[in-house]
Amino acid sequence: MTPARVNFFSAVIAIVGSIILVVTRIPSAYIWFAASIVWFVLAAGKRGNLLEVKSPGCHIARRLARLALFS
Repeated sequence: MTPARVNFFSAVIAIVGSIILVVTRIPSAYIWFAASIVWFVLAAGKRGNLLEVKSPGCHIARRLARLALFS
């Protein structure tokens, strides 16, 4: 399972959990509900972009560039 799909399913689980908290009238449930909605929207928006497989050469080149930049 790709990281984007795991993130999306985790966001869905967070929404379901926060809805359960809202139903039980826990005071901080509305904060959790708002945060899980934001998480879900971001995960749904990035789902298509993160499913693309990047070449290993690009990945290694990016790491080497970061290493050279921050060392």
